[in-house]
Order: sequence, then C-alpha cells, then structure tokens
Amino acid sequence: MKPRVSFIVPVRNDAARLETCLRSITANSQRPDQIEIIVVDNGSTDDSPAVARRFGAQVRQIEQVRVAALRNQGARHARADVLAFVDADNEIAAGWVYAALECLQLPKAAVVGALYQPPVDGTWVQRTYGHLRGIPAGQHDADWLGSGNLAIWRSAFEEVGGFDTTLETCEDVDLCHRIRARGLRVISDARLKSIHHGDPRTLLEVFSS
Repeated sequence: MKPRVSFIVPVRNDAARLETCLRSITANSQRPDQIEIIVVDNGSTDDSPAVARRFGAQVRQIEQVRVAALRNQGARHARADVLAFVDADNEIAAGWVYAALECLQLPKAAVVGALYQPPVDGTWVQRTYGHLRGIPAGQHDADWLGSGNLAIWRSAFEEVGGFDTTLETCEDVDLCHRIRARGLRVISDARLKSIHHGDPRTLLEVFSS
C-alpha cells in the first residue's frame, strides 16, 4: 500500500537526537504502512545509520553536500503524495500527521508547518531562542516556514524544482517564496508542534558555534 506521508530526515553525526526524532515520527502512525521514513545521511561516522535502520527507515547516503541536496535526494526516493521534512534534532508532537494532512486540504494549501519550540526543560538560552522565533498560535498564512518542520504536496515541490542546492542557508525561505509566487499558500498551524533540540544550551556554545 502506498504511504500517505513520506518523512525525509537529513542527518550527520547526530544519533542520539535522531533516535528521539524517529521515535516521535513512528508514534504518529497507527499503522506502519501510513508513513515511510527516509533518512539521508551525510557521511556520519557515528551510529546514525544504524539508528535509522532500527526504526525501519530507508537510509540513503550522500557525502559532502548541502542540506538542501540531502532533502532533495530523499524526496526523489519518496513514494507518498505528501513530503514531510523534519530535521534530526527536531521532535514532532502527537497528532502532527493528522494536522498536516487536514491543513493541506485547505484551498490552495501547498506547504504547512509551524515555528520550532524550545524543549520544556530547556536552558534559558534555548528558551530565549524560542522567544525570538515566536510562539505558534492558531492557523494563518505565513511568508515562509522552517524546513525542519514542514509538509508539502509532492506535486508542488516538484513543480518548483525542490530546494535550491546552491544556497547554504535560507533554502526554506526561498522554497516558500517560489511556492507563493505560484499563487499557492504557505500555512502555519500550531498543531504541527515541533520541539527543537538543536539550539545552543549555553552562551559558551553560542559563541563557539
């Protein structure tokens, strides 16, 4: 049976957080055939590929490319009509898949997602990052959404040519702007809750990163 959602997770040497991410994804499906998970590994030397396989994910390996290329590679192997891009250091909430599929049924909806949130037990530095990003509220049209927590119709993704692999950053901003230029909608929905574990925990990490 064809899955309803294909999750694409790029990773590099992040086995522990990848495990948390994949556990949250698999918890979103009542049946294994509702979703598929494709982990695109960028030359990890830790246990990231083994963790991915333990959760039943396909593992695609490609080295020394930008994250946009990792996501595009995963999309090429996806089978579902909906592509969900979730980063390895993100953890999605229960009901994420249901909310994404429902939101994508809105008129002209092409991309759905929400701002990342800090961990509940995060440090004040992580909470500050969350405050600066903003607090997800309700459902509304957005200019763009972060590529670590979004779902998109495969047809729309392919129509705009996927992520621009020449960009080192802001590939998500660029993708959403190209989607909106075609008269399609980018919609933020707070139900697509995603905890971001990748923000620095201390000021030392901020200035050393």
